[in-house]
Amino acid sequence: MRYANIHGDQIVFTYEDDLWLVSADGGVAHRITRDPGVEAYAHFSPDGTKLAFTASYDGGMDVYVMDAQGGVPQRLTFFPSANRVLQWYPDGQHI
Repeated sequence: MRYANIHGDQIVFTYEDDLWLVSADGGVAHRITRDPGVEAYAHFSPDGTKLAFTASYDGGMDVYVMDAQGGVPQRLTFFPSANRVLQWYPDGQHI
């Protein structure tokens, strides 16, 4: 369990190269990604509704965003070098 990020009462982390959510109070974690690539470095948006993360789906490391409860990731970067999510801007509009 690596690269954890917390927002309110939720924690997102990477395990088995996928993203998982669990309550900050503990309990059973549930997997929110199941892609064959690697997902890591997830960060909640300031309002907690979205996750930005780094993923390797087609060979490169790019930035994606999706609903914090799971869903289809939207690719944001197409740069040939590795891209890594560091943080959201406070306005929640930029990563």
